[in-house]
Amino acid sequence: MSDTLSIVLFSGTADKLHAAATLAAGAAAMDRPVNILLQYWALDAFRAERIDAVRAALDTLTLRDRQALLLRHAGYSYREIAGAVGLAETSVGTTLVRAGQAFRAAFQELHGAPD
Repeated sequence: MSDTLSIVLFSGTADKLHAAATLAAGAAAMDRPVNILLQYWALDAFRAERIDAVRAALDTLTLRDRQALLLRHAGYSYREIAGAVGLAETSVGTTLVRAGQAFRAAFQELHGAPD
C-alpha cells in the first residue's frame, strides 16, 4: 500500500477546497507525498469573480461585524476578537452569528444563493 495521499476534487465549493487543503497539509507535514487533481469546474472557487462577490457582501456589513468575521476566519480566539473590535468577550459569539447571517443575506441578495 502506498503512503501517497491522492485527492480528486470534482466540485469548487470553498468548504471542499479547504478540507482538501487541510488534508494535504497534514499529509505533507508527515512527509507523505500528495497528489491533487482538480477538475476544471473545481477551479471556480479560485476565480476573481468569487473573491469580488465575497468582498461586495462584506462591504455591506458594519465595520465591527466585518472585522469580527474576518478575524474569526483567520483563526483568532473570541478573547482576541473582543479586544480588537471593542466587544465584551461574552458578546463575540452573538456578534459572529448575527454577522454571519447578515453576510449570507447580503451575498444572496447581491449574487444569488452560493453553490
